[in-house]
Amino acid sequence: MSLKLVVTNSAAIRAKYGDSGWDSVASALSTLHSYDASLSITDYLVDLSTSGIASNFSTETVTTKNAIDKAWLDYMCLVGDFITIIGGPDIVAHQRLYNPANNYCLDDGGDVYDPYVTSDLPYASDSPWSPNISSFLDVTRSVGRIPDVSAPPQSSSPNISALLNAINAAAAPLANPPRTYPPYFSICAQEFLSSCEMGLGLSFDDVSKIYTSPSHDSNWTASQALPQTHYFMCHGFNNPNLYPYWYGNTEPVYESETLPALPAGVVVSAANCYGANLYPVSNGDWPICNKYMNSGAAAFMGSTTAAYAKKSPVTVSNGLTNAVYMTGYFLKHVQSGMSCGAALLQVRQDFVKSCKSTYPFDLSPWNLKTIGQFLLMGDASRVVYLTS
Repeated sequence: MSLKLVVTNSAAIRAKYGDSGWDSVASALSTLHSYDASLSITDYLVDLSTSGIASNFSTETVTTKNAIDKAWLDYMCLVGDFITIIGGPDIVAHQRLYNPANNYCLDDGGDVYDPYVTSDLPYASDSPWSPNISSFLDVTRSVGRIPDVSAPPQSSSPNISALLNAINAAAAPLANPPRTYPPYFSICAQEFLSSCEMGLGLSFDDVSKIYTSPSHDSNWTASQALPQTHYFMCHGFNNPNLYPYWYGNTEPVYESETLPALPAGVVVSAANCYGANLYPVSNGDWPICNKYMNSGAAAFMGSTTAAYAKKSPVTVSNGLTNAVYMTGYFLKHVQSGMSCGAALLQVRQDFVKSCKSTYPFDLSPWNLKTIGQFLLMGDASRVVYLTS
């Protein structure tokens, strides 16, 4: 029997979607509870609104961390148990951690735009609240987040369907054995091809089917997107006008507005910069990660900030750069039968060990940032059997 804390904030959901919105979420969580019980997982609902977090939901980082830590102890959760957060960062706050690489600059200058790392890493650690990534290297908890679409303050028409669809998908059985479609759907910027091959090669013998840009534009078909594994290594930018687009070398290659029909049960591992950035949406396109979760993806693992897919100063081990290590091994662990939350936990633990044993980089600013920036969207206890 495993335990899972299901963490949300009913006051935040009521404020955003009204009383009927919370009633719909509560009903979906009841269905998830029953489904988990059939898998010998006991869910405990943790409502942060009873912990004094009644307003300023997205900024109450200290109180949120303390409340989740207290619940973990109250329910006597152990290593191997789970935390699944319900809602985006305006429902349950991301932790805002200092970016230790902000005062340094690789060739593209990406870290200049990331003074902070928005993160769920602290929820995976028993260590008390801190604004520093280095305080949370002792991760022992499997953490995932089922997000809604973040809305700007005073948004008049927030859309609850994304949250309900994602919760309902987590409570739906997946095909087992896995589907017999082609093994993966992968897109990368041409300049990242060798890195993409290394990451995908941790799980697949044949890495010759990667789509590159230039060579391919952003018109993709439902049949191309059928595989259960989706792996991306594109460019993303910290610019609100460019958030809905993932780029090849120079042009958009994957766009929120023109995504193909996405099958349910997909596992996404994205080494892109800002691939898991849950930016607020008013009238623009949803984040691509939200589009996946709304379509029933089992998991989306990616980075909230600028990631390191190519730069040699941040090679960790076996020639793998940081983003390749995180995304490639995540897929490998999910494919081995681990839950999605356990897969990310294992990657985090192994990455820290690799950093500590790799001279001269050790826990460099870039390595610390990497530990903090990658997070999981999806139910932490979800097990997906991928085709190898």
